[in-house]
Amino acid sequence: MTQTKPILVTGASSGIGKLVTEVLSQKGHLVYACARKKVDITMLNKMENVTSFQLDVTNPLDVQEVVTRVKQEGKGLFGLVNNAGVGDSWPILATSEEMLHRVFNVNVYGHLRVTNALISFLIESQGRIVNISSVSGLITPTFLGTYSMSKHALEAWSNALSLELENYNVKVSIIEPGNYKSNIVNAAVPVLLKRFQETTTNLFQKEIESILSQDEEAINRREKLPSPVEVVDAVLDALFNEHPKPRYLVISQLETDLFLSVLKYQFVKISQLFKDNTHEFTLKDLRNLLDEVINEN
Repeated sequence: MTQTKPILVTGASSGIGKLVTEVLSQKGHLVYACARKKVDITMLNKMENVTSFQLDVTNPLDVQEVVTRVKQEGKGLFGLVNNAGVGDSWPILATSEEMLHRVFNVNVYGHLRVTNALISFLIESQGRIVNISSVSGLITPTFLGTYSMSKHALEAWSNALSLELENYNVKVSIIEPGNYKSNIVNAAVPVLLKRFQETTTNLFQKEIESILSQDEEAINRREKLPSPVEVVDAVLDALFNEHPKPRYLVISQLETDLFLSVLKYQFVKISQLFKDNTHEFTLKDLRNLLDEVINEN
């Protein structure tokens, strides 16, 4: 790979975002790495080929300042990796509008704010947009309703972006990682503990206690998971392949069961749409349609 116009990465302080920044910088690409905390800005600035911006994607003033900084750098923008995100685990029936807004404000509105603000640069360069989603954008695990809702919304938004930017030669890809080593659970636990302490109803007491217990176990399990190198490979392909895929489902070889569960979930939805429908299609028709779609994509 030769040096390109800059790639801007949100949520670059840890996990996938940090590793994407490291790999891009090592390969000689110019990276605008965005993080909320000054200590992370200092850390990122020590990397070669990296210029860091302070960015809270929920803050419109921060977003506008990033636009100003990109203009001042005078090098344009080729790629945008929307990686900033927050996790949440809570009974959906005990979820308030405020809780929902907290997650959507980062995982959905934040990506929209940043992309809308920077889109003129990407149209000029005929560049790339890479949105980091999750397998939770394809399935809905128990007690992850709010997080899953945000990732499903991200999927729909990415589809809309892809269609609307097709005539501008800006390609949009979405990455759907499984479970990899990251800080998302650790970051969510303090919020959940505070929420639990402030909960006044006992209606979902057992469920909430179960969630907190599972989160502690999840932190320990996540430390043993592989580094998200495969996810970074998918991001690089989405950024630099002449014909990037619209979506990259990236699940570790250690999680074959999860991979099959994701596929089965898609088949279940097709089955629910197909069964007892008034349209006269057979299973053979479905198989032929599947073959056709696979061959086209």
